[in-house]
Amino acid sequence: MNKHEERLQFYEITGTWLSAIIMIIGGVFGIFQYLEHKNDVRIERSMTFVERFQDNTVTLSARKNLSQSIDGKIDELNALLSNKDLKAEELSALFDAEIVKLVKQDVLTEHLKHIFTFYEQLVYCVEMELCDRDVADMFFETEAKSLIRTYYPYICYIRKEWHNTEVYASIVRFYIGENSEICRE
Repeated sequence: MNKHEERLQFYEITGTWLSAIIMIIGGVFGIFQYLEHKNDVRIERSMTFVERFQDNTVTLSARKNLSQSIDGKIDELNALLSNKDLKAEELSALFDAEIVKLVKQDVLTEHLKHIFTFYEQLVYCVEMELCDRDVADMFFETEAKSLIRTYYPYICYIRKEWHNTEVYASIVRFYIGENSEICRE
């Protein structure tokens, strides 16, 4: 092999290695771009839920009715909850009964179904990694936790009525905690 052939072989090997390195770098760059795009799409989907929550007239009406109903009952509920003569079990049973009575009396069933279904859809979107968890938490976590903690007696009531312990289990698990059992029975 002469010097010219050695040089050609060296350039061929060097070119092959450089091509391989460039392909790897390009692949890594492409993966990062794909992941960044995927994250942007998740954020966009999450913002769609935000828009739906803030602009949808049915959702706004449901939220308004739920707030007005509980606001009208807040003094009575606080008096009940601060009654030191009642044992914890009695207090809990009375609170549960008052919330279920409030839901029935103020015809809040459809409003709660609408809002809980909205939260279920959001939870599924986040769990399937189609929506961004941070965005969902930022916009919905406080209100969702408050709603569930206020109306959990209604959730327990319909679980019992429907003989289905999984009713709204996904939102309870997502917003309250994995091992949280909100119903006594």
